[in-house]
Amino acid sequence: GHGFVAHLVAASHDVQVVGVDLERRDAFDAWATAFRAQGLAAATCVERDLTEVALRRDDLVFAIHACDDANIVVVDHATRAGAQWLVVPCCLKADNYLDVK
Repeated sequence: GHGFVAHLVAASHDVQVVGVDLERRDAFDAWATAFRAQGLAAATCVERDLTEVALRRDDLVFAIHACDDANIVVVDHATRAGAQWLVVPCCLKADNYLDVK
């Protein structure tokens, strides 16, 4: 939670990982400290709305356990930039995704 997957990706792949959240979480910094203490790479964090982050075509935007509308923001922002995306959602409202009458 709160950046753990971002740190795992940074530690296991040769890529820069930036966690974006509206509010910096204590857990993010605790995970970063733990990863670095083991000599592993860790993600960095920026506090802002994802839509304020400039994306490139070679970026991968992922959201783990993002609540409902956050998934839509991730997919829309990444798609507009031509970036790849991956969402593992929670708390889905069916009428946001399905044409249910």
